[in-house]
Amino acid sequence: QSSLGNKFIAFVEFKRSLGRKYPKVEGILRKLDRFLATHYPETTELSLAVLEHWLAEESYMSPLTTRHQLGFIRQFCLYHRRFNPSVFVPDKKNASSIWPHNVPRFLPHIYSKEEIRKLLHTAQHLPITRKSPHRAKTSYMVLLLLYATGMRISEVAALRISDVDWTEGTLLIRETKFKKSRLIPLNEEVIDCLDRKSTRLNS
Repeated sequence: QSSLGNKFIAFVEFKRSLGRKYPKVEGILRKLDRFLATHYPETTELSLAVLEHWLAEESYMSPLTTRHQLGFIRQFCLYHRRFNPSVFVPDKKNASSIWPHNVPRFLPHIYSKEEIRKLLHTAQHLPITRKSPHRAKTSYMVLLLLYATGMRISEVAALRISDVDWTEGTLLIRETKFKKSRLIPLNEEVIDCLDRKSTRLNS
């Protein structure tokens, strides 16, 4: 909708041509595009003032989210600068006013076996609703696969029953990062559990 809309599209298409899906970045650029169309319909370039205004409108975002979104916008500006050397590229030196400071670091948590047991037990006893009658079984299966395989949550969500090879004990992960597919082996206990749960879901 904005004067930069076609450039946003070209940037996302370029990244996808490299094998990246970029759904989150597309969402961020769509949001920025709507903001520009509303407040700066004539602008053809991003500037520090424009980004300050945009972030003021998005003040509900956490510092970590703000940093991530600015990082993607910076990538767009770097791409755009290939065609126009004068394009403003926000970084921590020339745009320190918009980059969040003291962003808390993400600390990974390694779950113990007892914590995993509790998570799976809780998942099995989640209350069901009319809109989600299989909530408990589905949540249990998702947590089990995440723990047993190390798959990404998006990969688990995209699985189909036909992706399971019950004889070989493998999962087919279709066209994930960089549009590559791969097979993941499963042990017998996980296969048996998936078989029981899927049978109940289909019954």
